[in-house]
Amino acid sequence: MKLNDLIFCIVIIFTLTTFNTTAIAKNTHDDIHKILNNLQSFELNQGAIIIATIEKSEINYYTSNATINPSTPFEIGSLSKLFTSLLLAIQHTETPVTLDTQLGDIFKEDSLPKDISEITLKQLSTHSSGLPRLPENLDVNSKNPYDGYTHKNLLQYLNNATLSPEKTFVYSNLGAGLLGVALEKITNENYDTLLNHHIASPLMMKNTYISRSHRNLNTMTQGYHASGKKAPHWTFDALASAGGIISTAEDLVNFLTLQLLACCKNTELEKTISYVQKTQLIKAVQLSQEKHFSSQQSIEMGLGWFIHEKDNDSVFWHNGQTLGFSAFMGFKPSTAKGVVILSNVALSTDEIGMAYLENSLDKLNKLIVNRNQKVPPKIIEQYQGNYSITPQFAVRIFANNHLLFAQATNQPAVKLQMKNATTFVKPNLDLSIEFIPNTDGEFDSLILRQMGQTLKGNKVFDD
Repeated sequence: MKLNDLIFCIVIIFTLTTFNTTAIAKNTHDDIHKILNNLQSFELNQGAIIIATIEKSEINYYTSNATINPSTPFEIGSLSKLFTSLLLAIQHTETPVTLDTQLGDIFKEDSLPKDISEITLKQLSTHSSGLPRLPENLDVNSKNPYDGYTHKNLLQYLNNATLSPEKTFVYSNLGAGLLGVALEKITNENYDTLLNHHIASPLMMKNTYISRSHRNLNTMTQGYHASGKKAPHWTFDALASAGGIISTAEDLVNFLTLQLLACCKNTELEKTISYVQKTQLIKAVQLSQEKHFSSQQSIEMGLGWFIHEKDNDSVFWHNGQTLGFSAFMGFKPSTAKGVVILSNVALSTDEIGMAYLENSLDKLNKLIVNRNQKVPPKIIEQYQGNYSITPQFAVRIFANNHLLFAQATNQPAVKLQMKNATTFVKPNLDLSIEFIPNTDGEFDSLILRQMGQTLKGNKVFDD
């Protein structure tokens, strides 16, 4: 028996665990179990997923196997941006600092270039500052790229940075990290203290903290690449506010509960989580949920939150991924439903969160089964390789268990679905990859399309 066969036999007998199950609709309860069973069988390898749902006054936890529970710590990646943006909203509601405060007013002694100094804190929070995704002096090829990237490195880059034209939407870890540094300068406190004092402590989030190199991470959950290989933990320095938070499902449920209390009048929920009413955060949360930016790509942003609008209804959401972890948080004000999803596998969990909020879990379950249909070996052989899009950004195409994956520089891998012989897609990420043959019929380039952008990559061949 092959090792892969043995793993498959083991995972299908894992029993799903449910904590604090109440009267949630039976079909929803059953659909979540089916999804987790299929994910554990087909995609998670040695990893696991925990889903926490809030509906009316009911809070439920589901896990794909018994290796994790609501108090298990995970790297939450870019969910950290929600905390950073809430810290900004707190400053706006409680101090003279406003959303329109400019960097030049904060970094007075650093003599920033004029275009950088005119960037506002709101623009950093809504990815509309014009700053790129990452600074050019960050080692994106490192297994732990953010560790050791200091405030000095950041300021050096800003003095030579080039902004995108008209400050359109550009998702920027750099911008979110800079927002955290700006808040540190405004308050004269480090980000760890701000996080604990203003959010974690008031919300009783006892296991929420920043991943720093001096911390002992030996007790941390092991993270895994999509391929099933162990992934190293990420630790952070200056850009911690962009993705450096470690947290648990039960802690994030407290944060999500606050979001629901701010947007939805729910007496039962107030009784269930009464301590949230005692905090001074509601006004700041309500400010963060207002629409603060609309892009030409039809992307709507609160402070940190993406706002998906459909049929005169809204879903607030954000995701997060590191080298070995993925996360999702979202809520729907019209139904007072919310969901937190954490996994120690670097595969997107967005589709599960959206399916729960949109009541389409049954369709997702069918999709999970269909997308795990194996890709013919001949196609895999033609497309595998590294494709260079820019000097700092490439996409790796690889196969695992006869399935095709794409992994961008410094990002976790995503599983692709075969649309036809040359085109593969990831619908929930609005991602399409088309492989292009040259005049000799060899596939040596690809076209990547996502959220209105079209990028071409050429295969890099070893010398």
